Amino acid sequence: MLNASYRIAELSNGEKVPVIDLGKENSGLACLLLADEHVTLEDIMDSIHLVEGCASDVEVVNDELSTLEIKREGCRVFDNFAGVYDENECFQTIFLSIDELKKIVTDWMEERAKLINTINGEV
Repeated sequence: MLNASYRIAELSNGEKVPVIDLGKENSGLACLLLADEHVTLEDIMDSIHLVEGCASDVEVVNDELSTLEIKREGCRVFDNFAGVYDENECFQTIFLSIDELKKIVTDWMEERAKLINTINGEV
């Protein structure tokens, strides 16, 4: 199981944002979980539910940098630029079970909401 840590980061413009850290080796997944513009956490959960419910054999979720492939037998996260750039510049491909992915996303949704409340002074 991946270990996650959560924190509030302050951007250079002073804006505070919630952040998930899954370790360097899992940075491709962390990028997907932080990408609210192209994919949301709800999009990922919807894709998980489609595969779990057998409505789909495979679901693909991606942003500008990473792709998440969700199948019942396992999930894969890979760098969209693998094979284009030097492998040292790309995210490592990671494999995890659908249950691991679901737990990571669910936990992040809960922790993210708490961090947003803290940022907004609603603790």
